[in-house]
Amino acid sequence: MVHADLTDAAAGAHIRVEYVVTGVEPGASVPATILTFGSSRPSGLRVGAAGAPADFSPGPGRAHIVELPVEMGPSGDAWVVAEYTIASPFREDGQVLRGHLPVLSLDLAPDESRPGLFSAEVIVPAHWTVSEAFPTGLREASRGEERRTWSVELSVVPATISFRVHTDGRWHAGLPFVLDVLAALIIVGFSYFGWRHLRQTPGEDPS
Repeated sequence: MVHADLTDAAAGAHIRVEYVVTGVEPGASVPATILTFGSSRPSGLRVGAAGAPADFSPGPGRAHIVELPVEMGPSGDAWVVAEYTIASPFREDGQVLRGHLPVLSLDLAPDESRPGLFSAEVIVPAHWTVSEAFPTGLREASRGEERRTWSVELSVVPATISFRVHTDGRWHAGLPFVLDVLAALIIVGFSYFGWRHLRQTPGEDPS
């Protein structure tokens, strides 16, 4: 589970990751990896339920491996938790912002790839509109007076959660929407010409 809070734009993005692990006993540690994307560099890593500071100084464009302690989780399962901050999660992309949220992922193979293996929620101010998200399943889950929550469930753990943000509170047609409209127009066009062809074809004599 990844929880990303971007409601305080000046503070950047606060990210919390939680993983249930199998085959590892509490008290051990597991390796984890995180990437950096341009200015989206994680910092202030804290690990464990107590939030102990961890040595972590990532540079640009590299993979960084850290050790995370395995603890007993709230449900009684072996559990790993960590928190970190992305001070500059956005870059300007024309008149919008392009956000990248690197995901701290465990270097352990999952038992099986299944729907819902990974879940994430991204919380943004209520007047922000999110579009062109990766993973593509990121959808608005709830909306309040001060914040909006976008969520996704996947069968794999992505290296990053990326999206475009419009801060004017208005809906904008992104590239996926334009492509969907073009695809629909092509299908309608082929259907129309097919119907015209059938109408112009003489019927066969049943005898």
